[in-house]
Amino acid sequence: MPVYTNALAPQPSNSLAYPGGIGKRGGSLDSFVPLDYSRLAAGQFRQDTPQMREYAANVPLDVLRGRFAGMLGFPSDVLNMVRTPLPMEMFGQTDYEQPTQVPYGTEQLLKTLPLAPAADNPLGQAANRVGSFVPITPMEALQAARVARQAAMATGRFVAPKAGQLAEGYMQRMGMMPSIVPVEGASVASVNQLPQALIRPKAEVSPLGFYSAVEQQSLNLPRKSGTGASFINDLMKGQDVKKYEIEAMGLDEFLKDKPNVTRQEVQDFIQRNRVNVQEKQLGGAITEDPVGIAKRKEIFDKYEPQIQSLYKEMDNPSYVLVDRQVNPGEYQRGVILQNRVFRGESVTAQELAELEDITNRFKGKTVKEFSNDNEARSFYLGMSQDERLRHSIMPKRNATQLQTQINEIQDLRDAEANAAYVVPEPTRTKYERFTLPGGDNYREILLTTPVRGKSELDVAQIAAGDLRRQTADLMEKWKAASELNPGDPSVVALYQRVADSRRLRDQAETKAQELKNQIGSQTYQSSHFNEPNVLAHMRVNDRIDADGKKMLLIEEVQSDWHQAGREKGYGHKFEEQ
Repeated sequence: MPVYTNALAPQPSNSLAYPGGIGKRGGSLDSFVPLDYSRLAAGQFRQDTPQMREYAANVPLDVLRGRFAGMLGFPSDVLNMVRTPLPMEMFGQTDYEQPTQVPYGTEQLLKTLPLAPAADNPLGQAANRVGSFVPITPMEALQAARVARQAAMATGRFVAPKAGQLAEGYMQRMGMMPSIVPVEGASVASVNQLPQALIRPKAEVSPLGFYSAVEQQSLNLPRKSGTGASFINDLMKGQDVKKYEIEAMGLDEFLKDKPNVTRQEVQDFIQRNRVNVQEKQLGGAITEDPVGIAKRKEIFDKYEPQIQSLYKEMDNPSYVLVDRQVNPGEYQRGVILQNRVFRGESVTAQELAELEDITNRFKGKTVKEFSNDNEARSFYLGMSQDERLRHSIMPKRNATQLQTQINEIQDLRDAEANAAYVVPEPTRTKYERFTLPGGDNYREILLTTPVRGKSELDVAQIAAGDLRRQTADLMEKWKAASELNPGDPSVVALYQRVADSRRLRDQAETKAQELKNQIGSQTYQSSHFNEPNVLAHMRVNDRIDADGKKMLLIEEVQSDWHQAGREKGYGHKFEEQ
């Protein structure tokens, strides 16, 4: 048998004919060359010609001529069919001895009767064969369809597009679309050259093998915009699309009473809210990737020296000697003014300027550093009383500052390590004690659906957590500053920042809690597992059968959700039905 290919080859710009005698008795499909779509799209085949209009006008006559030939040649066709050993001649297999044909068959009459279509008129030849019921070959069907479409664009008459649709429809029903039907020997290049109109987008298939029929239909919607009701009607026409899937994802409510919506908006909504069955396994063997583990270790080793250095500094901090640059009298004056500001008493502009000057000088500057507390204490005790009043000994970085820096480095390390490889962690099973004796690798498999609105809740909770940490950091800074410089304007401003951060934190926590409550009301919680929206669960383990082969034993399959629906109903829309 010949190998059929669908590699696109260039065609002469002034002809739609195909070489090799396709459509003739004894012809071969080996030399089939499909139409060059790129050239047709570029308009290199003339459409508006008198010859095209003549082809279209003669189609009814060609059909009647074919019908007459089929009626006259029917007896001879029956005799020839009985005498032929194998019906493979039309596919080019003529390696057997052919018997003598009974004359005046339909094929012969189509060639000899008057008013035969011209040899370069594939549309008329196809009309002859359709009328005579002689099987039409793929090449003739393809030629006739393309010529009919061209003639329809030229003449605008009704008969031309009908003839083209008839021929092309016959070709599709008979499975004769060589450019889209996979065949042995077809090249990858030919597939890449297929017209984009023939390639239908496909919906994403989950790891479990599920896909959304609604999403599949949405990717092939013809209209770009319209009312919500029109899009619902278009979606319901799709293969395997069910009304309850549209309702389950909330698409009916989204499109309800919408006067105008775009196709992209519909596709985006379906992408975000489609029913997606996922699998979660509790227990079972955990396999770690040694390459991934090595990458994580390399990243941890890179950051460990810096972290250990900060921990050592926390255990044995270095100290600094700070010159406060104010005398005891100025210090007391600053405390009085600061207290008056805190109590809300009237303070002149001159007094505020005096307080600011004392505060800035009181911050001081570092004049000496010490490697440990003993060295700092010895130096401080050796100072005179006046120098002690003017100077202070304090840690270079306090424990809070050091721990904050350690946390930041650890967060950066963990993020980089997780980006390289995430270590799988074993999850504890809950009902292993109920298994039958024997077996190993016990595990519980949960089939779940995503929690609707979970992504919005995650964003709200992250925002609330960030504001909690920000508020805590500001509180620590304010406490440290108020101990050193009570009443300082910068301390007052810092306290105002603390109050603002608290307000934002409370708002974010309220929003997160409201979203959590809303999601909780829309989420099913099984009585057997803590995971939300468990559609069904299985308890399985591995065993050895009587033949010594490894087998999977399913000890239990159960759906708490379905049991609850059977007892309480599945919602008002289903109860009404």
